[in-house]
Amino acid sequence: MSNSCQKCYLCDSEEIVGTCAKCHRAYCMQDASKTDPANYCDDCLRDVVIEERIISRTDRDYDLWSEELTLTRSTSKLIQFRGIDWMFACEEICKLSTEQLKPRLEYHKAIVSLLQSELTARSVKKTHEVHNIDGHRATVSKSVRHKASGLNPDQKKMKTMFEQAIKMGLSMEQFFDLIKGQEKVQ
Repeated sequence: MSNSCQKCYLCDSEEIVGTCAKCHRAYCMQDASKTDPANYCDDCLRDVVIEERIISRTDRDYDLWSEELTLTRSTSKLIQFRGIDWMFACEEICKLSTEQLKPRLEYHKAIVSLLQSELTARSVKKTHEVHNIDGHRATVSKSVRHKASGLNPDQKKMKTMFEQAIKMGLSMEQFFDLIKGQEKVQ
């Protein structure tokens, strides 16, 4: 895409990598946006704040019969974008036609795929270096099972009622229907 007639508007370099979608000026790789170097110069896409937070949740599943409590902890990363230039980029997307959106989406999917592959490769390499692993896989369980130290009074009552219902010949569905009926009365 290099054109000998154009020069970077910031440093006069002739190695042009793009024309900014916001200011429509030519820029070189050194003056390209660090966030989106293919579409914006650094001046036009500077006010983008990327905020990351880790959100975690613990799910508990108690098995009345085995008296096992299964704890499953899941975490996810919440990424939020803010800033004037981010709002501009979002507005620009809305202005694109369907024909313009499709190739841009495919381009950015490919970029995301390359970024994820590179990040994964670096993470694996770092893990192998830190733990001195020679390529063997290690498995990590996210669930923890242990015997409950004791049932709370409601759980004991429910277990006793269920055991009595089974002795009386009720099916599991009939038991749950009976419980639902009791909840409506209370």
